Amino acid sequence: MNETVPLILSEEQVNRFRILPRRPAAKAGVAVVYSTTRGGYELVHGRATAGETAFAPYSMRYEVDTGRHTSTWQINLPSKNGGLEFQTVVEAVWQVTAPVEVVRHRVRDGVETIRQHLIHRLQGLCRGYEVEDHITLEGEINARFAQQPAWIGLAEGISLTQVVARVQLDTAGEEWLRNQRANWREQSLLSTAHELEKAKQDNELQLQLMRQKHELEVERLRSQFEVERERERVKTFQEAIDSGNEALLALHLARNPDEAGRVLNMIMENKALTDKARIELLAKMIDEGHIQDVDMEGVRVELVQSAMELLGRRTVGFLSGPKIVNVVADTAIEASAVTAETTAPTGDGSAEHQ
Repeated sequence: MNETVPLILSEEQVNRFRILPRRPAAKAGVAVVYSTTRGGYELVHGRATAGETAFAPYSMRYEVDTGRHTSTWQINLPSKNGGLEFQTVVEAVWQVTAPVEVVRHRVRDGVETIRQHLIHRLQGLCRGYEVEDHITLEGEINARFAQQPAWIGLAEGISLTQVVARVQLDTAGEEWLRNQRANWREQSLLSTAHELEKAKQDNELQLQLMRQKHELEVERLRSQFEVERERERVKTFQEAIDSGNEALLALHLARNPDEAGRVLNMIMENKALTDKARIELLAKMIDEGHIQDVDMEGVRVELVQSAMELLGRRTVGFLSGPKIVNVVADTAIEASAVTAETTAPTGDGSAEHQ
């Protein structure tokens, strides 16, 4: 992007034996450097006198451009992504600050010298950046030039007084970046969808756990309620039986006829009741139709008979169920056995009485 800028403007051999030597005039933006016969170099400030020109041990005279220049380069620099480059435009303000070094190194073109220097300095930095980080890279380059003035001095006698870089992507880099961003968006969408699905599953699991916990709690409360209700029911039965409150028992059996056998068992097992009290309760419950023959299993026959006599009924007419018939038969058999034992003769011919 830049034309050549020669730094050594002229060079000529010094003729020390000329009778009337020419007195070269000093020029603005130009420095004069002489090479000596001993292989050294000297910078001559101002105008050289005729005597200096004629008798000094100089062999060559050089004019070096020390003017201020501005140059721009477009440099492709490698990125961290193999095969992709940063398209970097660098603008620099520079000038020769050591004319003797320019002559010593025979620097013919200042522009190319600075370009090679910039490539050397920037390659290592750019290799550490991904293509998508080109804006960050641009800021890093400019910050380094601005904060480290000593970094921009050249051994060839040239100094960079200002450097500004603009980092862009070439066609291949832009295409790669577009594809990469498309992939990022797709991955982001897939990740978001996955997260939403996972959140949905987690919510469903939480709802299921809450539902199960609720059902277990409801079941626990229901069981607790049933236990409490059963306890209260038993307590009510027991109190009604203990007090002989047949009205309360009749009311309950009218509402829950399937519990007649249970109530009957409680009456028979209540040790606080006398047989007379049992007979009266049993008679009232039979009379009101709350106890049927199928409920009488296990009840002593004499209690049933006494209750029926109290009601003025015939026992056989009521105890028609096969279960009660078996109970009566078993009771008769047991009574016969007991009678036989009490009347059996002893060894001395007498009977044993209990």
